[in-house]
Amino acid sequence: MRALQGVGGVGLMGSMFAGTLLVVLAGLQLIWGLAGLLRTTMFLVASTGLGITWNYTVWSWILIGMAVLTGLTGLAGLGRVAPARYAGIFLASVLVFANFLTPRCRSGR
Repeated sequence: MRALQGVGGVGLMGSMFAGTLLVVLAGLQLIWGLAGLLRTTMFLVASTGLGITWNYTVWSWILIGMAVLTGLTGLAGLGRVAPARYAGIFLASVLVFANFLTPRCRSGR
């Protein structure tokens, strides 16, 4: 992979900002995936009749896997690896739709 060359000033700051946001997003996705994996009673909706056809355990593992990919992409973006820009845009778009498919959760009670 080749590093971004000739990027300076605003371009470099934008790349660092995007990489940082991807790492933060990965952390949030990891928390959401672990919460669904470790405590399936936190969801309001029963695992039947969802927009997804898997149970919560499978969906939580998918979210954890996507969090790992997003975190690695964010770190590559911080390292100024050029393909990480496009992978980051793709993964962020996929995570938006994944969050819409994830059911609502109940409060800490």
